[in-house]
Amino acid sequence: MLKLLKQVVALQKAVGDAAYIEAHFVNDIIKPRVNDTGFWNRVADVSQYVFPYLRLLRTADSNAPMLSKVHGRKMQLEEQFKSWLSGAVTTTSSGTVVTDELRDTLIRPIYEAKDHPSQSGPSYWENLTSEFALAAGVLDPEFWSLKPWLWPGAIDAVQAQFRKRYVGPDIEGVTRQMLIELDLYKDKRGKFAPVHLWPQESDKASMRPAWQFWSGCAITSAGPTLGAFCP
Repeated sequence: MLKLLKQVVALQKAVGDAAYIEAHFVNDIIKPRVNDTGFWNRVADVSQYVFPYLRLLRTADSNAPMLSKVHGRKMQLEEQFKSWLSGAVTTTSSGTVVTDELRDTLIRPIYEAKDHPSQSGPSYWENLTSEFALAAGVLDPEFWSLKPWLWPGAIDAVQAQFRKRYVGPDIEGVTRQMLIELDLYKDKRGKFAPVHLWPQESDKASMRPAWQFWSGCAITSAGPTLGAFCP
């Protein structure tokens, strides 16, 4: 579309005849394109495949601490592209049939773009990976349905980050208690059972940082105790 508009500008400069441009360019070229449903469906298809990356990038737009969203949204992106590439999803959001040609010429190149090396060496995708982000993602209730504790290295990352940041006596005992609490969280049991503790039930989890969910958790020498959560 931008290319067409640039051609209009060039034509105006060359011809200087508004009536000619209206008759031969706008009516013959631009209007058919604007009214071309197939063209806009293809635009929608491309947007559909780019949107998961855009959503991940927009994680950084918030003024709130949102590191816990990074790993989970990476995993969501991976799962979405795997479903498109495996054939599990057979139509796009606009109703276009996902053919082998579409997978090879559009979907796969967009997906593989994440592995292009950055200026510093590793790909931008690899640069998003950190133990801290992984641990934070495990504890973000937005991704509970993805079972984040099954992500490779997830529980080890949570334990390692806990040990790095806990200040107090009996680190071994407190770590064991932390893992017990994590087990309750995984199964929505005990103090994690009430529905109002789970903001994703009302589509709030994606709009808020995970620390708000855990803000009632206090670590003492006797181990973690769960207080009142932010509803």
